[in-house]
Amino acid sequence: MTGNVSLPALAFPYRTNGNVIVPTGRSITVQSAASLDAHGLITVQAGGAFNAQPSSTVSFFNTGLLVDGGTLDAQGDSTHPIIFKGGTSTAGSWSGVWLRKNSGNVNPAGALTYVTVQDAGGSCAP
Repeated sequence: MTGNVSLPALAFPYRTNGNVIVPTGRSITVQSAASLDAHGLITVQAGGAFNAQPSSTVSFFNTGLLVDGGTLDAQGDSTHPIIFKGGTSTAGSWSGVWLRKNSGNVNPAGALTYVTVQDAGGSCAP
């Protein structure tokens, strides 16, 4: 990544091809009503951030979201939830969301409100 990325709502989803690393000082924001299809692991390093705004949807295709000392901010509300789901509607079709200390012993930060996680539990753990 060379800068911060903000994804506004479009008639079609944004797509990643391959793994994405969000380094220190950088962020990805999936704006309200926007969709992102992740075809690779998204790793948020210490000092980086992944933000999902109300009514956004992130679909993971045999992959997941690893917050490796970084920040995850996904705060929907009762009428505008955020959805993290598999690329298919099959249980275990993606691995899930992990928050873990990185190798420098930095704790991740996270805020999840009105977030629905669907079809997680697959085996592609980081």
